[in-house]
Amino acid sequence: VSGAMNNSGSVLDKLVLEVNMGSEGSLIDTAGLTNVYNAAMTEEGNARVWTRVGCGELSVTPAVQYSMGGETVTWQVNAKTKREDAQGVRYFLQLLHGTDEVPVETYTITANEDNALTSPVLPYYNANAVYSFFLVDGDESVGAGATVKLVSSVVTPPAPIKDLTYNGKDQDLVTAGGTTDGTMMYRLGETGAWSDRVPAAKDAGSYKVYYKLSGEGESPENAFVEAVIAKKPVTVSGNDAASQAGAALAELGWTVSGLAEGEMTLGDNVVISVATDADANTVGTYKVTVTVEGENPNYEVTTREGKYAVTSAVFVVIAKDKYGVFSDEATYKGFNIELTIPEGATAYYSTAAELTAENYQTVGMTALKNLPATAGTHTVYYYVTDGVSAVSGSKQVIIDKARQTAPDAAKLTSVAETWFNSGDGRIEGFTPRKMEFRLVDNDGSYRLAYNQRVFVRPGTYLIRMAGDENHYPSPDTVVTVAEGPKITVSFNCNGSANVIESVSGLAYGDRVPRPRTDPQLPDAVFLGWYYYGRLFDFNKTTAQVEIRADMTLTARWVPRSLDFLLPAGLTEIGESAFEGLPMSSVEIQNGCATIGVSAFKDCVGLHQIVIPPSVGTIDQTAFDGCSGVYVFGKSGSAAESVCTPENGFVFVADVN
Repeated sequence: VSGAMNNSGSVLDKLVLEVNMGSEGSLIDTAGLTNVYNAAMTEEGNARVWTRVGCGELSVTPAVQYSMGGETVTWQVNAKTKREDAQGVRYFLQLLHGTDEVPVETYTITANEDNALTSPVLPYYNANAVYSFFLVDGDESVGAGATVKLVSSVVTPPAPIKDLTYNGKDQDLVTAGGTTDGTMMYRLGETGAWSDRVPAAKDAGSYKVYYKLSGEGESPENAFVEAVIAKKPVTVSGNDAASQAGAALAELGWTVSGLAEGEMTLGDNVVISVATDADANTVGTYKVTVTVEGENPNYEVTTREGKYAVTSAVFVVIAKDKYGVFSDEATYKGFNIELTIPEGATAYYSTAAELTAENYQTVGMTALKNLPATAGTHTVYYYVTDGVSAVSGSKQVIIDKARQTAPDAAKLTSVAETWFNSGDGRIEGFTPRKMEFRLVDNDGSYRLAYNQRVFVRPGTYLIRMAGDENHYPSPDTVVTVAEGPKITVSFNCNGSANVIESVSGLAYGDRVPRPRTDPQLPDAVFLGWYYYGRLFDFNKTTAQVEIRADMTLTARWVPRSLDFLLPAGLTEIGESAFEGLPMSSVEIQNGCATIGVSAFKDCVGLHQIVIPPSVGTIDQTAFDGCSGVYVFGKSGSAAESVCTPENGFVFVADVN
């Protein structure tokens, strides 16, 4: 026993520790309790006792996993002791795993203060491997198993189509998934038949669409996404009616607005009734109430009261809501509620205020002109009079949003090409500000396309017509953008024995990494890496230099020769100092500050010169008559500013 604990012996499966311990140490088996791996500590008199509790059960989840191979796979490992009533259980559990190909490895798991086991991360190396787990406690052990299967194909799951609402027709529930190999299969519910066709459904409700990869690298059958078809909202409105005082009440009716195309009623299971509290003998305005009994699972039903007018004369007005669907071509001029009025009477309308006997002539209009030309529910007030009797009320013009068709897949094209600072590809064919897109596996958020072309990363995209106040979003069209072509850059050392490894996997728009070391060639100076006769600029991207295919950079050299090494301590090269001399190479040592007028004029054999950074002044005529001279100097020096390609020089920076 370590720490301040003293061993006082063991009794059967107990290890007794005296209570005068100053700190809690680690349990070490030195008192005859063999192979103790998990135990409970309890108080017994003046001693703390470790009691062996034994292994109970072991579970490993998930039982089956699928992997692309070479990954690290994690399992959740849960263990229980035989004595669930033990207090303060401290686990010392030995966990072994292994396969025929992978040697058995041992892990020891210690519980935290909440007695919760932490799960180890076990490496996975082989395809279709079966792993065995053993919880060992002395001579006892409890086993469990888990399997990892290899899936060689990349699978993009299908995505539930958003904003589906019952429309009386079959609707696709999900977008098609993607795969690099095999065939995507789908089924509706747990008992449906597998098919390569995306499942569709008609009725409102929640649906589970299961999917798998069939063929090479077949994947599990228990993956699913959930799609929802929402109920369609409808309104049942009581029709306005009227009758003369003392006469029988008029027949009551109702109007259903918002039914799916081709459907005339809410179905046989729905019973609609209307009633009024009107007193047939008393002039006044009363309610027409609507009651809907039963349910149509495809509709969300709301009700709206009507009005009943008992008049002093024979003056009957019937008013109904008007239902329509938004159209980009329609202006809705004259689109109005439905009124049936007595002969000789005039109807007045307003969308601004309720009409009364006091304002109908100033506020009302005999032809409705200002109904908003947008989807939504618009209240229209009416006032009908023949100069003696009058009936007023309100009804609604309900304009549903228009449903859009999915974008034409033939007009949407994807290009697998990297574009500098924009992405790895692009999709073309968008209608700007009218269409939106998202990745299949993102959080469901769409991005509006502001241009005809959108730059994106590789992946499967959902594209739809965007919704607005007058249109529902359209169903999705699926477009897949593949990865762009990759560029390999090779390095030709051009006579050097050095080998510079090629760089592969570059995309259009990436920068070519400069080799960490320059090649070496005896008696030659390395000038740099050249591409088609021009020094390659590693600060530019392949897009900036318009390189889309594999390329080779070639080392360029000049002979390392020296005819003249000017003496140290020389501070100035005077006027015409070397004019016309037959020299091929010159090195000026550091410390020289000035190269004067015509200093190297007409040195026609001069092909290389070393100018140190100490030279701050070079006369413009210093090298008159010389051409093609390689000038070796420091970046930012006077030599670089004067010895330019425009002046017939090749400046080589920072070469030793």
